[in-house]
Amino acid sequence: MKKLFLACIIGLMPMIGYMQPWGKNYGDNLNFDQLVSNFETYWSDKKVEKGKGYKAFRRWQHYWEPRLLEDRSFPEAGRTINSFQDFLREYRGPRTAGRFQPANFSSLGPSSTNGGYAGTGRINSLAFHPTNSNIIYAGTSGGGLWQSNDGGSTWFTNTDNLATLGVSSIIIHPNSPERIYIATGDGDGADNYSVGVLLSLDGGVTFSTTGLNWNTSDTDLIRKLLFDPSNTDVILAATSIGIYRTADKGISWSLVQGGDFDDIEANPTVGSNIFYASAQGSIYKSTNGGASWTLKQTIASTNRIALGVSPANATYVYALCSKSSNSGYNGLYRSTDSGDTYVVRSTTPNLLGWNLTGNDTGGQGGYDLVVAVDPLDAEKVFTGGVNTWKSIDGGVNWTISSMWYGVSGVAEVHADKHALEWQNSTTLWQGNDGGVYKTTDGGTTWSHKGSGIVNSQMYKLGLSQADGKVMTGLQDNGSKLKQTAGSWSDVLGGDGMECAVQQNDGQVLYGSLYNGDFNRSINGGSSWQNISDNVPGTPSGAWVTPFEIDPMMPTTIYAAYQQVYKSTDKGDSWTSIGNPSSGSTLNLLKIAPSNNSIIYAARSNGNMWRTTNGGTTWTALASPGNNLAYLAIHPNDANTLWAVRQNYTSGSKVYKSTNGGTSWTNISGTLPNIPANCIVYQNGSQDGVYVGMDVGIYYRDNTLSDWVLFNTGLPNVEVTELEIDYDENKIFAATYGRGLWSSDLYNPIECFQPKAVSVANLWNVSMTLQWQTPSVAPGLGYEWGINTNVNLPTTTQTTTNTSVDITGLTPSTNYYLFVRSVCNEADTSPWVRFGPVTTLEPCPKVLSISLVDPGPNKAGLQWVVITPPSNGYEYAVTSTATPPASGTAVAQNSVLVTGLTPATYYYFHVRGNCGTDGFSSWSSKQFQTSYTCGTNYYDSGGASANYSNNENRVQTICPTTYGYMASLTLTSIDIEEDWDALYVHNGNTTDNVLFASANGVTQAGYPAGGYYGNTVPPVFTSTHASGCLTTHFLSDGGVTGAGWAGSISCINVCTNVVTNTNDDGPGSLRFALNCNTAGSQILFNVALAGDTIELDRPIELNQNFQIVNTAASKVLINIMSSGPLFKINAPATVTFDNLRLLSGTGTTARAIDNAGTLTLKNVEINDHINGSGGNMIINTGTLNIEGVTGVKE
Repeated sequence: MKKLFLACIIGLMPMIGYMQPWGKNYGDNLNFDQLVSNFETYWSDKKVEKGKGYKAFRRWQHYWEPRLLEDRSFPEAGRTINSFQDFLREYRGPRTAGRFQPANFSSLGPSSTNGGYAGTGRINSLAFHPTNSNIIYAGTSGGGLWQSNDGGSTWFTNTDNLATLGVSSIIIHPNSPERIYIATGDGDGADNYSVGVLLSLDGGVTFSTTGLNWNTSDTDLIRKLLFDPSNTDVILAATSIGIYRTADKGISWSLVQGGDFDDIEANPTVGSNIFYASAQGSIYKSTNGGASWTLKQTIASTNRIALGVSPANATYVYALCSKSSNSGYNGLYRSTDSGDTYVVRSTTPNLLGWNLTGNDTGGQGGYDLVVAVDPLDAEKVFTGGVNTWKSIDGGVNWTISSMWYGVSGVAEVHADKHALEWQNSTTLWQGNDGGVYKTTDGGTTWSHKGSGIVNSQMYKLGLSQADGKVMTGLQDNGSKLKQTAGSWSDVLGGDGMECAVQQNDGQVLYGSLYNGDFNRSINGGSSWQNISDNVPGTPSGAWVTPFEIDPMMPTTIYAAYQQVYKSTDKGDSWTSIGNPSSGSTLNLLKIAPSNNSIIYAARSNGNMWRTTNGGTTWTALASPGNNLAYLAIHPNDANTLWAVRQNYTSGSKVYKSTNGGTSWTNISGTLPNIPANCIVYQNGSQDGVYVGMDVGIYYRDNTLSDWVLFNTGLPNVEVTELEIDYDENKIFAATYGRGLWSSDLYNPIECFQPKAVSVANLWNVSMTLQWQTPSVAPGLGYEWGINTNVNLPTTTQTTTNTSVDITGLTPSTNYYLFVRSVCNEADTSPWVRFGPVTTLEPCPKVLSISLVDPGPNKAGLQWVVITPPSNGYEYAVTSTATPPASGTAVAQNSVLVTGLTPATYYYFHVRGNCGTDGFSSWSSKQFQTSYTCGTNYYDSGGASANYSNNENRVQTICPTTYGYMASLTLTSIDIEEDWDALYVHNGNTTDNVLFASANGVTQAGYPAGGYYGNTVPPVFTSTHASGCLTTHFLSDGGVTGAGWAGSISCINVCTNVVTNTNDDGPGSLRFALNCNTAGSQILFNVALAGDTIELDRPIELNQNFQIVNTAASKVLINIMSSGPLFKINAPATVTFDNLRLLSGTGTTARAIDNAGTLTLKNVEINDHINGSGGNMIINTGTLNIEGVTGVKE
């Protein structure tokens, strides 16, 4: 899973071109809009599948669309850094006498990972010092060149100020290792394009340009550099426009062969003058040191070829091929005549796919494709795609060497390989989307060696104002969480996008994947729940879908797809609050901090809308211009806002409106002519705003006549988002290539806001406003107030506490609360606003309803209230969502509803009865009774239609009679292979044990163990105490199938013989007593003689039974709670024969409560030592003693 950087002006276009059918071959002259049109047409009738180029294109489109020139062409290479340098030549520093703090940015990482599935950033290339094995170089996709002097234990970089921070290839002179050449740009991912080849003469400390110095708008890429082993003055470069050659150490270069080249290799024999190169499906050969080339082989239906050679046999050339149709494995070919002819060695398994066995289809060969041949044995071949594979017979047979997620017996290494390089003929290194790894045992084990490289490509960040946590979304490496103490952890996989931390509770986190796949954690990232599936229609949004936490009410969140959606319960349910863009995808969303009824939404093309009533109506606004990237709103004035634009139009970067977007003023000043990506307002300042651009951060407030460069310590890297931690006096910057950075603020805060403001003890006429003390406690305490609108109250009060009890309120009324720190007589913090908080009804309604132990004909329901109403409740069960006029009275907060129809949806309604205060409003919950015996079982489409997209459907199947077990037989199945899945659990909830298949995690991310495809699964029969089965079906938003058809039967497993010591379920004592008829004799299998049955809870008997152990050794029955073991109700007659009974513990414990007729025959009743037990038997009925019966401690 994959996703820029200063030199981030560097595009994916070349990769898109040679990879996919909507792309172009160079010379076709397709522009951006034509590429997008071709892409949309291609995918209009297809399911989105990984490895088919969809994500790569959307990522490319997301980056480039706002950065095009006015004529829709691409900016030339080096434009960003040149514009920044032009700015620096004219820059004179801040023109003010006011107080300010120079920037002091420092890197916060992430710099380390345990490896495996987790990672920090993409490594494109690796190289080694020729004589010092401890010196290693790693080229990143957007974080520059990194060096290790200790074999990969630690790393450093000297390239933060280069014009581009993508490095696709590194070569080191074999005799003069201080001479290093790097190919700039991102050859595989095209996250930045190339400005040519750079040369260092001091071992990588500094770099200068060579004769291959591009400064055009062709968006060219260099994918491989290579010395001529016979003459190191000669260097060859495989590029997206052909093969370049220099014979004078890089001073001058010639294009010797046109084409879109991916790889180049030299025949290992010194003096041979033979080279090999690949361009899409073609393999070329040169016999004159690369001066001219001849096409030797074309491999059909191939979009990319990686080449491999070995000094162990210089006549061998291996060609690893990626399939044009789906970037899967198109075969490994080998030449045994120095590249004149090639013969296929294997076409299976799928070396470029995701599966452990290689039995899947497709892959990502257009993005990750490498091959390495053992320098000591030309029959040993390693390939890299998503995973790493190894062959010891020249590519005929294969074993997997590393897997992208944890599998027993296989090394877990991050996905997507871009470099496989041998060092000293014994150690194989790899660079992938997550970092650097090496193996010294032929690929059996791999160790991560990339900790210390800081190259994360971050899209967004989220910051907690409560405890300093920071969450970031990374391309290729999921979402990461920086804890308060500074350590990092991986919290979500995939490609991390927008993320947020609830401002008053650092345990509540939100993270997302592309197109608006949002997830929530309420325990600091330990576990996650998808919340975007709850959005009506499960829409698909922008690549980075806008998401906002309400600045006044932190439990309310918003997301913008084609419509704007709002959730007041942290994502459990959503409501559309408007379609301002008439169905077009929205890119920006912002809620006014001073009035959360005022919301701004926009598209990147500059179209903007506003609502002043929470979404009831929307008004189109004036546009500040196209390429719109970010909005910031004044904390106290919802009509004052700023907008920034990502463009290369001089003087058109930052705009300000003071009338709610009706008109705009350009305040760009002398900002450099590079894209502006983000803006943040500093609360408590004189309208101070920070702008993050493709290079640098800039500050301006009302005391300054122009922008100030606020950049010290920050690399030449694209800044993607800025946020301020007001408790730390810090600004945080997410970058696309160099991770997370922070600095003190330009104007440091002196009076800090209260933290973690919230409301507790909410009632109909009162509430408690509470907060936490900031990092620097205010000298004079706090000022607070309350109002029924968003305006600051005219009357406030002060306190030195961190909470206030507010009384005398009106039920069912919205209130807004305000609190700020009072540091001294002349200095207060900005107000913290909170609300609206709605007081409860005069009779508070039920808060939540839970379904308990559903069955075919019954359902248990229970509910929660803050304080029980004086006169109990009314409830009703209906077939519609509309509550009735009245219901059935009940005193307790639970009810068992019976007489229901199996497999039927119902609505349960409940309300409180507060007597003179009347009834509360109804609370409702939909539920479904379980399926039962003798019925057919279909998917949601029934017997003839397909199931639906985006299903998350849970159903229970239960017998109606105790002693029976539900059995499900599927007679046909048609579920989308490796995407959708049906899960069957042994019990009445999805928490019960899964009847797991051998299938792994699906491509949609659904858990392992599901059933899909067309192979009919085995019969599922419950062994759970409930007798139930539970099915759980998950489908994604793409292809559907016919689903399944089957039948449900119930198997009688009731017997009068106890065969195990379980508390419940078939063969247990409790099960036998529940399923047998009155008067039955319950016996014990002789194998249980002398054994112990432990009960979890008492057994209640209402019918006549004889419970008899016929073996010589008594069976012991005890209980894990305080007891009793048995409760016998009148008029039941019960006999216990030849048993030991051990009472529960505690002063209320006993063995038997008898209100019926009880006979104890040869029964030993055990009490606990030291009198810790209670009475052995409480008898209010008839008790008969026979045989040898007694009580014993």
